[in-house]
Amino acid sequence: MINENAKPFILRKRNTDTALLMVHGFTASPSELLPIAHIISNSMGWDVYGPLLPGHGETPQALNKMSWSNWYAALENSMREMRPNYDKIYLVGLSMGALLVLKMGTQELGIKGIVSINAPIFTKSMLLDWGIIEVLKYFIPLWPKKKSDLEDYLSKQGRFAYSFYPLVAMSSMNELRKQAKKQVRNIKSPVLIVQSQLDENVSLKSAIFLARELGQAQDDIIMLPRSTHIATMDREKEDLAQAIIDFIKNINN
Repeated sequence: MINENAKPFILRKRNTDTALLMVHGFTASPSELLPIAHIISNSMGWDVYGPLLPGHGETPQALNKMSWSNWYAALENSMREMRPNYDKIYLVGLSMGALLVLKMGTQELGIKGIVSINAPIFTKSMLLDWGIIEVLKYFIPLWPKKKSDLEDYLSKQGRFAYSFYPLVAMSSMNELRKQAKKQVRNIKSPVLIVQSQLDENVSLKSAIFLARELGQAQDDIIMLPRSTHIATMDREKEDLAQAIIDFIKNINN
């Protein structure tokens, strides 16, 4: 059963030709994107979709039965539903969601622009960057997250996320990360790169790498000096929402 705080959302306005598809991160849910989704939709009247990726919003065990191809297929389904109704579709991804929208940008035609928020190209995780997960997943199904005041703060704001990392699914996310790293240079759509400078999970090298690889496709790079990994719910969420609005307005015009 899907947790009440993890359900997908659709913010619809009237008579708009512009829509955003917002994609949440690994073990999380659309709830972490709602703050900026409301700001953008209320400010500009654009429609915003926040799907729940397969295996999320239920139990960590359910997520361990899924792979990156399941998550990507869900986004393809969302795109098929959106295309007949909008002339301009933008992709916004947070963390693993950023990896998914970047990969989609290498394959899908007609995407007007992409916003990558704290894409984990390079991480601060020993499980991922040291390859430990590829062995550990055969022995331990779940790895507990570190308890922190930050996680409590996000939870009190309504964010639903698992308190464990499902290691089989995390290994699949690692494969997605490797593919995105290799393929990102093939993106033709404009890309806004966003990186939190206080990110506890993602290295700042990720933003530098993306800027270099994207070349002409890179529209801008925004650094958030006071934000942590979940920038969409942090102290600069209004600044982040405005940066996304400015990015889209510039393309639409």
